Amino acid sequence: MKLLKRISLLFVAVLIGLSAMAQQSGQESKPKQAEKPVLYIFSMPGCSPCKRLHDEALGEPEVTALLRRMEYHPVDMDFTKDAAALYRKHARSGGVPELVLYDRKGEVIDRQSYTTFSELVRFLRRAFSAEELKIIDSELKRNGTSY
Repeated sequence: MKLLKRISLLFVAVLIGLSAMAQQSGQESKPKQAEKPVLYIFSMPGCSPCKRLHDEALGEPEVTALLRRMEYHPVDMDFTKDAAALYRKHARSGGVPELVLYDRKGEVIDRQSYTTFSELVRFLRRAFSAEELKIIDSELKRNGTSY
């Protein structure tokens, strides 16, 4: 009986420890408060959707206008130092390309995989206020590009 009680207490202590570790891990996964929204893009060479993301979208004026106003962290899973740790900390899908967008407070706005150019632009625009988007849109219009 005493052995069973000790095992039960040990089990409860382990559960409490695991719960505390999970809470601490959840807190660590947020980036620090930043002046700009934060974007991580996890990709790999040889990944067709990753190649499509780079070829179709990242060089487009609408996307570059948004990225210039962000802390942008491209993470190549094969070549970026500590890529696996960054992926564990920020990503959730289990695949690439995965985009993870944080607001200025370090809260996750959303995570998604790349699908289309227009969906990427909608995703990135979520990081900005209506006022900021008006400024971005007017700059794009001045440069002859509009979304």
